[in-house]
Amino acid sequence: MYFPYVRGRQNELLALRELVTNDLLSENIIPIIEPVKVSSTLFTTIEAFIKKKKKLAIICNSTIDSFYSDIQGKETDREKFYQLLESSFIIKSHIINKNSEKEILSWENERGILREDWLIILTERDYIEIYLNIFKFKVPQYLLA
Repeated sequence: MYFPYVRGRQNELLALRELVTNDLLSENIIPIIEPVKVSSTLFTTIEAFIKKKKKLAIICNSTIDSFYSDIQGKETDREKFYQLLESSFIIKSHIINKNSEKEILSWENERGILREDWLIILTERDYIEIYLNIFKFKVPQYLLA
């Protein structure tokens, strides 16, 4: 399995959309998008993957602070984003950090996303214990470490 990681800039999103629209992505490739800003290009790219029934991973706790502050301020964009995340073709992804226990529990309680449905990205050794506490009984769908 190959997980190309993109920051969700316009050119990257357009390239991904072209690839999926033209059936040029293998079943063994699941792109990971870390959103950087709210845009129609982001939404149409996600929609293209859903339409083609291809898996796409979206980071739900982007390290780009402006994305989530932007989306919180725009109710229609926020609702559309969360609606797109509900698709079974969208893999909810999370970068483990010091607040991960609270964040994942919040997604579980508010959006019904089970721990075994996540793609987890563990980039720092300091957060291994946090990961183990969260996933001691249920392991995530994918773990990138």
